[in-house]
Order: sequence, then C-alpha cells, then structure tokens
Amino acid sequence: MAEILEEQARNYPDLAESYTEMSSLYAAKKYHQLTTLLLAFSADPKNLRDANLNLVRLYTDFVSLFESKISPLSLSFITAKVAESYPASDQASSQALLESALEKRDKLGKEPSLYLSATLAFSQLSLASPPPSLRAELQQLREGLAELSGGDPRTHAAVYKAAARFHQMEGPPEEYYANALMYVLTFLHCPSWSSPAAPWLLIVNGLCVIAYYTLDCMDGKQARRTGASSPLGQLFDHGCDCLCNISHYSAVAAVLSPGPTAWSLAAQGILQFSFFVAQWQEYHTRSLPHKFGEFGVTEVNYSVGVLSIAAAFAPLDSLMGPDFRPIPGVDLPLNLVIISAWIGLNFCLLSLSFHGTLSSPSGVPALQHLLSPFLLASSLLLIPGAVVAENPRAISLGFGFAMCLLTVKMIVFSMAKMTYANWQPDALPVLAAVLISAAARPAVTPHGLSQMWQLVAGWQALRFAAWCKGAIGQLCEKLDIYCFSIKKKL
Repeated sequence: MAEILEEQARNYPDLAESYTEMSSLYAAKKYHQLTTLLLAFSADPKNLRDANLNLVRLYTDFVSLFESKISPLSLSFITAKVAESYPASDQASSQALLESALEKRDKLGKEPSLYLSATLAFSQLSLASPPPSLRAELQQLREGLAELSGGDPRTHAAVYKAAARFHQMEGPPEEYYANALMYVLTFLHCPSWSSPAAPWLLIVNGLCVIAYYTLDCMDGKQARRTGASSPLGQLFDHGCDCLCNISHYSAVAAVLSPGPTAWSLAAQGILQFSFFVAQWQEYHTRSLPHKFGEFGVTEVNYSVGVLSIAAAFAPLDSLMGPDFRPIPGVDLPLNLVIISAWIGLNFCLLSLSFHGTLSSPSGVPALQHLLSPFLLASSLLLIPGAVVAENPRAISLGFGFAMCLLTVKMIVFSMAKMTYANWQPDALPVLAAVLISAAARPAVTPHGLSQMWQLVAGWQALRFAAWCKGAIGQLCEKLDIYCFSIKKKL
C-alpha cells in the first residue's frame, strides 16, 4: 500500500505532504490518527484532482484494504465523501459505491447505515426518475433517526437534507394566515376589548381558529408521512404557534370583553409564559407537554373556536356585563370568572412542566433560563391602569413579540442543542418601558407614553422578524433548501 501512496504523492506534488503522513501513520499502525487525517482530507474539496478520481482511487486502493481498523461511523463519512466526489456524469458509479458499502450494514451498525442510506437517497433524487420506493425509504430513515439516542449531527443533517430535497417545504404556513386575518379584524373592530365584538366578527374569529388548528395538525403529519420534516419545518410550526398565541388571546378577549385592565394583561402574560415553559421543558427533557390529563391543546383550540362562534348568538352585553354574577357569594362578573379559570388552568400546566423539568438531570439550574421571560410576564402587573387603558394593543404587541422572540430562540437552540443564555437582552426594551410607565408619571405625558409603547411594539416586531430571517437563512443554507418554494433539481 505504500507504493500507492508514493505514486499519488508523485502525481500530485502539492498533496505529497498529506500522502506521506498517511503512509507514516499506516506503517506505525496509528489508525485513529490516520482516520482523523482521512476524514479531513476527504472533506476538503481542495484536495480533489484528476476529475476528482484521486480520492476514488485512495479509497479503493488504500482505505478499503484496512477498513476494519476504522470506526464504522468514520468509515461511512469517508465513503460518503468519496461517493460525492464522482463527476456528475458518473452518478451511477457513485450510487454503486454507496450500495456496495450498505451491503455490509450488519457490520457497520445502525447509525453508519442510516448515514449512508440518507446519502444514497439524496443522490437518487438527482436522477431523472427517482425510484418509486424512495418515499417509503425516506420515512424509514426518519423513523430510524427518531430511534437514535443522540447521534452525530452529521447523521441528522444527512437525513434532513435528503428529506428536504424530496419534498422541501409545503409552502407558507396557511394556519398563520388564518390567525393574522383574525387579529387584524379584531384590532380594527374591537381595539381595546371594552365591549363584545360584532357577531359576524366572532363567527370569522371562530372559523379562523378552527382552520388554524386543523391545518396545524395536518402539516406535521403530512411532512412525517412524506419523510419531509426538517428543522425549518419545526421552526415554522412552533414559531407560528407562538405568534398565534397573541391572536388567540385577542379572539378570546373579543368575546369576554375584559377591557384594557390588569386582568387582560395577566391572561395574555400567563398564556405566553406557559408556552415558553413548555419549550423550556422540551429543551431540557426532549419531551414537549401538550395536555393536562385528557385535556390538551386540541381541546383548548377547538373550544376557543366553538366559543367564539356560539358567542355570536348569545346576549354578550348582559352575560359579560358588570352586573351579572354567575357564582353566588363571589363578587366577580362572568368574564373575570372565565379568565380566573384560564389562569388556574395555566398554573396547572406550569406545575407539570416544572415537575417534569426539575426532576430531570437538568434539575434546579434549569430555572436560570426562565429569568427573562418571568421578568417580562410579571412586569406587566406593574404598569399603571391609566397607561394600560390608553395603550392596550401597543402593550400587548410589544410584550407579545418580545415573548415570541425569546420562545423562538428556545425552540431553535433546543433543535440545535445550543446553550440558551440565562439573560436575554431582547427583554430589555419592554422592561424599560414598564419601569418608565410605572415611575415617570406625571413627568412624561400620556401622549409621550403612548408613543413610547408604539415604538417598543414596532421595535420588538422588527427584531423578531430580523432574528427569524437570520435563523431561516442559516437553516436553508445548511439543508440546501428554499424557504417557500421547491428547489429545482440540477
């Protein structure tokens, strides 16, 4: 084998140092260091010569002769790089190499075979007529990936890359559009939630909620059925759910008419905080909670939709008015009783998430990640009632977008297994606005405070959009996909 490496060194003088080092490591039986060198050499496109065939020959005449000394996963990475180095006009040889390697799947093991299968599937998608069985094979790859405990990130990336090429993305998240329509209409016709919305608006809101959740359930199942789920799809799914919390609360407030009060802010605050805590639990335990007993997000969403439609035919002025007390001995109107029950339900969900996370290996230190969202949610109660009455929507949007950004970061960092910072500077604008609202009156005029909250809401919306744009761009580049369209095959 030394002769092969010496010949390669003579043919490619600029690579002679690498070939000589390979020969020395092989002679000294330092297979671990040799494997590391081969991985780096095969992964660097600058090392390709002679129509890329120098790498093919290195594999067939050198690596294949002592492959039993190389760890199976590293061998699969090297084999995949060699297969990818074949000229575009000779993809048949590339696929034949991968198929030959997969014949030894019993020796390779589960993860190396999964990586090579994903690489082969990606290569087959470049064919004019991909195999009809590819859909089922991609689904098997996704199932195999789900069964892995951990796994090398390159294995996950290979499966996602193949799935994304097969069925990139289903397109823009339709369920988000339904909620955007619902929020805009409610904003225009019921800006402060002081009185019940018009019956037609309640019906539209209810239909939008039902359409949203139905589509939200369908897109994930469709992606998994076709083997096309990806981190980008998860970001859109959970990210849009996060945004829709704002419109969901707006729809409920259009029925309950709590007005621009602390009750209103408390209901939105605990909703978005609970959603963040659910993502926090998944970050630490890899388990996303979605129900309390037999009552979960499905029942909540459809209940909100049905409630809104039914409310269109009810005498809301009297039911939600200040004079109707549904519980004897309790001096609370019906709308505040419902909001109290809603807050109680969220506390139950929070208790489950806290128990699940604190009893996990992450333990008590995991609480540090809740610092920024907890300060955001609890700070809403410090805003004076007069400021809330004058700026209900601006405060709702400013806080809402800030919480959405913190939550989306948690979603992305959980997928990428990155460290989530305990303190999030993106919470600072809202916290500063709360302090100014609480301490600056009467030094700052009501008009000045209104402008401040409008600026905060606008800034948080732009900051959320900019961060998401950056994250989406990185995911698209990593997975070699487009965001809202299917990438044409070359």
